[in-house]
Amino acid sequence: MKVCPHCGEILPPKAIHCKACGSDAHTGWSDAYYSEDLEPDYEEILENEFGDPKKKAGVGKIATAVIAGALIALFVLVR
Repeated sequence: MKVCPHCGEILPPKAIHCKACGSDAHTGWSDAYYSEDLEPDYEEILENEFGDPKKKAGVGKIATAVIAGALIALFVLVR
């Protein structure tokens, strides 16, 4: 029985990598490759995935103003 040294997942006898965490001989079967200092930067990840939320907030305000203006104009025209 083979066990992943990083996550403890039980591995098939001929496994060349861990399906649970992705560790292998090149990325870190040994403790020499392991580092607890690798904390992801969530702010950077969010910005890369979704862009700058401050820039998108302005678009929402403009869209809300346009829709509100259209509803007011429609209300005035229907009366």
